[in-house]
Amino acid sequence: MGTERTTFMIDPEGKIVREWRKVKVAGHIAAVLDAAREVVG
Repeated sequence: MGTERTTFMIDPEGKIVREWRKVKVAGHIAAVLDAAREVVG
């Protein structure tokens, strides 16, 4: 079965704005940074 990784991006009000399930480490940080740039504007 193994480990299943999940990442959540939470805004300052505590609302989940993005969610990634079944994350693979390779390339994941780039996706998170891109999403953060979109949210911040």
